[in-house]
Amino acid sequence: MTIIAPTYSGSANIGLKAQNTCGYSPYYYEGFIAEDCGYFLSVYPNPADKGYFEVEMVSSDENDSDLNTEKAKTTSKVPEEYQIKLYNDKMELVLELKTKEKKVQIDTRKLLKGTYFLHFSGTKGTVQRKVVVQ
Repeated sequence: MTIIAPTYSGSANIGLKAQNTCGYSPYYYEGFIAEDCGYFLSVYPNPADKGYFEVEMVSSDENDSDLNTEKAKTTSKVPEEYQIKLYNDKMELVLELKTKEKKVQIDTRKLLKGTYFLHFSGTKGTVQRKVVVQ
């Protein structure tokens, strides 16, 4: 198991790679969030080796086990619109978009192989993730 250092927001990723007689699977990364954050952000596949990666966001309320309460239904932390910025390893902006979708697919076919830094911004602040493009 691989654990990536937490971002400024207090969130982190867990990486999993499986092996059987056929070989190794690609890494699968899943995000988790500390209680003080407003977002659960998952970036997969990471490394992005299929020509794309997806960014999926849900509010921390949607991760709660008691989703059927009126409080959970009325206090969603999902912003109406959020912004995604992708920076290369020189911190040069290579992609910027605004969306209202909870799941976005990012095309990596025109990006150079290497390490990128994804910044997700919404009403509760900014969450950062490292993305590797292969």
